[in-house]
Amino acid sequence: MKLLSIFLFLSLFFKLIFLENNTAQENKKGVYVIGHISRGYGEGSKSFEFPKDSIFVDQELVIEKVLRLDYYDFFGITDLRESLDRYYVIDLKNEAYKDIGKNLNQKIADIPWKNQDTTKVGIDFFKEFENNDIYKIKDTLYEGKKVKKIEYTTNTQKTYEIFLQQNLAKVADHVLFKGIEDKFKGELLKMIVTYPDKQGTATYTKKFIPLKNHEILQAMNKLK
Repeated sequence: MKLLSIFLFLSLFFKLIFLENNTAQENKKGVYVIGHISRGYGEGSKSFEFPKDSIFVDQELVIEKVLRLDYYDFFGITDLRESLDRYYVIDLKNEAYKDIGKNLNQKIADIPWKNQDTTKVGIDFFKEFENNDIYKIKDTLYEGKKVKKIEYTTNTQKTYEIFLQQNLAKVADHVLFKGIEDKFKGELLKMIVTYPDKQGTATYTKKFIPLKNHEILQAMNKLK
């Protein structure tokens, strides 16, 4: 029997790097939903749809819902099980966070704040885009909206297709894809990364859903 357990702390995978100036969107309330699908090519390759990362925002306070994915392989019969792992409370103004476990209603005053720099271990596309400034940028449609499509090939022959809702006045409200949203001054909607030698693809999506009421937003009100 072969048992593999994968702990997917997507808060580390999708690091929360926010802009210093959030005042223009201080009334924004809702949730960012980040999706990630990995597809392999060839015999024996596997494809996974990872748990969606949910990042709830209310002004400068954020709660990230972190999911855990366990992968089991029993003589070739595989199973994926998704469950709640923990919540992170993030203070954008002070660039700090708290690990509050699974209980949203607990008293967190005694839980120490940690420097947000300690969570910066994840996707950072800055190096992918710093060595070559040759991009193909064109207007296209994505889900009926006019957006920018950026095509780019890295020095390692990875190719990127990025659909971006561009905002010329400022960059994205919350930069979740460092090196892309801040560089191209817009909000990533979808990105497809194709790896060389038919190794596979990775598809990322980002969507903001406005919310007026939610149990996590209610818990956030108690923390203010």
